[in-house]
Amino acid sequence: MKITKSLSDKTKAGGMSEVLLRFVGGRGMVLRVKSGIFVKPSDWSDRTETKPAGLKTISKTAKLSEQQRLKEAAEKLANLENAISAAFVSTPKDKIDKEWLEKVIHDFHFPPVPEDQKKKTKNLKFFEVFDLFLDKQGQATETPVIKTARKKPREFKKGTIFKFKALKKHLQDYDSKMTFESLNFEKLQGFVDYEINDMNLINSTVEKRFSYLNWFLNWASEWGYNTNMAYSNFPLNLEVPESDVVYLDENELKAVRNHDFSNNPSLDRVRDVFVFCCYSGLRYSDVENLKRSNIRNNKMYITTIKTSDRLEIDLNDITRSILDKYKNCQFKDNKALPVISNQKMNDALEKMAIACKIDTPIEKTIFKGNERISITVPKYELVRTHTARRTFVCTAIRLGISPTIIMKFTGHKDYDTMKKYIGAMDKEKSEAMKLFND
Repeated sequence: MKITKSLSDKTKAGGMSEVLLRFVGGRGMVLRVKSGIFVKPSDWSDRTETKPAGLKTISKTAKLSEQQRLKEAAEKLANLENAISAAFVSTPKDKIDKEWLEKVIHDFHFPPVPEDQKKKTKNLKFFEVFDLFLDKQGQATETPVIKTARKKPREFKKGTIFKFKALKKHLQDYDSKMTFESLNFEKLQGFVDYEINDMNLINSTVEKRFSYLNWFLNWASEWGYNTNMAYSNFPLNLEVPESDVVYLDENELKAVRNHDFSNNPSLDRVRDVFVFCCYSGLRYSDVENLKRSNIRNNKMYITTIKTSDRLEIDLNDITRSILDKYKNCQFKDNKALPVISNQKMNDALEKMAIACKIDTPIEKTIFKGNERISITVPKYELVRTHTARRTFVCTAIRLGISPTIIMKFTGHKDYDTMKKYIGAMDKEKSEAMKLFND
């Protein structure tokens, strides 16, 4: 048995083309079928003398959304080939024909739901399943209909629940009688248009919202509530610019460190936590979870919340002094620092940045549908918890620390990730060149 792939020369909505399969089953059996998987023509590489046709290998410096899209398409194609191979081995040769192959592909995209599962789910409507999803927090107690390798479930954070509830509200406003069966390409594109035109959302927000919709639909499919897999091939082609690397330069960081917040204790604590992250490289989730038991021998020993990386981060004079400042304070769960919620901290950081006069004009490019919009905002509007981690990386680069060492502290996996930070420092390079002027 052998499967080769090619790309249809016809494009669907959103400029996507379907991958076509050529199945060779032996003894002159050649079957040609549609895969039901769509990709961008620009993502496809035609056959050459040295390698077969298939998806291109995307650069690690490409936009994360593009990397994710290609990764998912490659995994789906590989899983489909595995499904066909497994079915071929278990099927009598006289039963193998084009109708059989089309059914294998159909069942791959739309797995049959067992009768006992149908009885459990047939009376649940779309938004009732959504509520069940929120109640279960992406988990369930029964055995899933679709067998997949599942990560260890974690409870949703408050922010995640809030985003799902916002998504549900928008879906209800768009179509209060929404059903799983109705979610075809036209319906999904209508929701995109509704979010952009009626809700006045920019493309990056719509893209993020669709990632949450896919999360819910994947769960509903896995547990047998949904059998309409059209969403998995829906081409969400929205222009989303790469996010800017917003960080504090040397003078701005000094201004934050040295500002007197003695008349505002809450901002003083927020500033301390922010500065701690600026000099340690910790994400918000990791500093929020940092316990005194994680600190010993002048180092922090951390298993990161986001990626489960085990990191060993040395203390320096600044991080050590901040820990010493709060060593006699008692915080919940023996935590080391007075960390408030992410949203409250972001709100406070803007106030902190205003007080420290971090107001450099920053030009941002956003897209709303096909409309490109350039706006200029003061830098304090862009200072968030993640700004601290970016500041750590950019400061380390400015100080001449090797990217390999920086990655040991931050947990970044490869050097390509560092390139966007190096590029963000072009302004500082220009300022350094001025030192040669008379």
